[in-house]
Order: sequence, then C-alpha cells, then structure tokens
Amino acid sequence: MLAGLGIAGFIVGFALQDSLANSAAGAMILIYRPYDVDDVIESGTVRGKVSHVGLVSTTILTFENQTLIVPNNKIWGDVIRNVTAQSSRRIDLIFRVGYDEEVYWDLDRAVKQAFDREEISLPRPQREVHLHPSSAAPPAAE
Repeated sequence: MLAGLGIAGFIVGFALQDSLANSAAGAMILIYRPYDVDDVIESGTVRGKVSHVGLVSTTILTFENQTLIVPNNKIWGDVIRNVTAQSSRRIDLIFRVGYDEEVYWDLDRAVKQAFDREEISLPRPQREVHLHPSSAAPPAAE
C-alpha cells in the first residue's frame, strides 16, 4: 500500500511538473513585477501588450491583434524586455544619402567647431612604450 502511494505521488508530481514551474515563475513575476498590465514587452519570440498577468500564464495582445496566452515559465526563463518601462526611449534613425554628399564629415566638422567655441579640448590618442632591459641580450654583430 505504501509503495502504491509512493508511485501515485511520483506520477502526480511528474504530471504537475510544468504547472508547478509555471506557478513558481508566476509568483516571481508577481513579486518582482518586471512588467505590468498595459506594458509592451518582448520575451523570446513574443512581442505585444500585456492584458492580464496570472499565476500560471500571462495574456499578451500582439500588434497583429492576436491574443497569446504564454506560460509564465517561458517568460521568466528568457530575457524580458519591457519596452514601455521608461518614459523616454532612444531611437536610431538611418538615412541614405547620395555618394556625392559628405554628410559624415560635415557633421564631424560642425561638432569640432562647436567644441572649439565652447573651449572643449579633444584628447589626442597616445601610447606609452616601456622598455625593460633584458638579462639575456643578443650578442653584438661584428
């Protein structure tokens, strides 16, 4: 009888392994709050707006208007990027210009002239070389 209970407990524990992992990850998410409802997040291949955070799963509305129910273990086990956590974000814009334009050098020159007006000096690259006398010097050429 005792062996039967042990086997049954093992089977139930093995069957609930994913649910318990999701619950533990959900508890960590609810405690540390890396994201909240209405935040836009990225985790793994999932990107969208959080519409519900539960103990076992998180519901995300994608920008393609799809509802994803993601197990918390998948989210907690990957990098969580909270896109809307900060009030301001950096955006890099890339513009293509013709080869005849020297935009890079013009911008570089304008920055240098602005630094000169404000008397901001630019450090020059320098290298220090230390020579140590060797105890076994090669013989002199004759």
